[in-house]
Amino acid sequence: MIKELTNQFPSVQGFVISNPADIFYLTGFYCVDCLVLYSEDPVLVTDSRYTVASKEASCRAEIVSGDYVQGIIDQAKKQGLTTLGIQEDYLTAADYVKLTEAGFTLIETKGAFTSLRAAKTDEEIEKISAAQKITDKAFENILDFIRPGVTEKEVRARLEYLMFSYGADGIAFETIVASGANGAKPHAVPSDKVIKEGEFVTLDFGARLNNYDSDMTRTVAVGEVSREMEKIYFAVLEAHKRGAQALKAGVECSYADSCARKYLESVGLGDFFSHSLGHGVGIEIHESPRLSKVSKDILTVGNVVTVEPGVYLEGFCGVRIENMFVITRDGAVDLTASDKNLIKL
Repeated sequence: MIKELTNQFPSVQGFVISNPADIFYLTGFYCVDCLVLYSEDPVLVTDSRYTVASKEASCRAEIVSGDYVQGIIDQAKKQGLTTLGIQEDYLTAADYVKLTEAGFTLIETKGAFTSLRAAKTDEEIEKISAAQKITDKAFENILDFIRPGVTEKEVRARLEYLMFSYGADGIAFETIVASGANGAKPHAVPSDKVIKEGEFVTLDFGARLNNYDSDMTRTVAVGEVSREMEKIYFAVLEAHKRGAQALKAGVECSYADSCARKYLESVGLGDFFSHSLGHGVGIEIHESPRLSKVSKDILTVGNVVTVEPGVYLEGFCGVRIENMFVITRDGAVDLTASDKNLIKL
């Protein structure tokens, strides 16, 4: 893998890895308090809190304990390296200054490692699938809990409890529970708002297992909802289906986005679909490729991506439906088992 990277950045002799997801991908050890010098002889620099854990994880790098940046400086000089690639989105300004003052030439390598991680191995897909099974089971068992009089925060607490009780190591991201008018906020934060009869409730959540994430969204109805709300729901469902049908290796991600977006535009809801169709999922909840109208990414075999169209009407309601798919040569395999049809509680 180091040869592939140095071919992409021929002037770079080694890479300072500061993104925990990339550190895990390259070394097999997940840690937020460390740096990795990735070269022909990779070195992980951490402190005494993680030395034993990194050894137990069979870290694929020499392990050095001490000050992170000074350790990188010492090891790079020991290896005779003078030009280092950096992850400019993750390296702090203070660390950048220290490396520069130590005499190294620093080269930005934006996107190099996320592109390496974009196509998942069979083992990675199995881990993501296992996390999704927990997510599906949690959804199935939260439905009886959602009822008038319960708050969004209470639903979030119960939903996360269920994921942990079914074996999750953590949550993949901050759980979203949004009811009524709050559903018009794509990234609504659960509040003390009480859920009422006749409202939609949107749940966007995922489990983290073995350092891999899952991601799904469902919108359910509490009792009977208006005819207009039902029309919005089924429009989003149709957009979801059209976006999913477009998934196939070799397809431009912008095309998949357009398949869903054009349908919503055709029924007068295009202006209320305010985000991209989806994104890659893996060690991080948002990875390459990006399914958006401006994306230049092309789907490849092994990508795990979401399809999550949504419609958001301020002051009224919101609907989002999200599944994860694995890209194959012939299309895509749906990893999400939960029913997409409108559920009325």
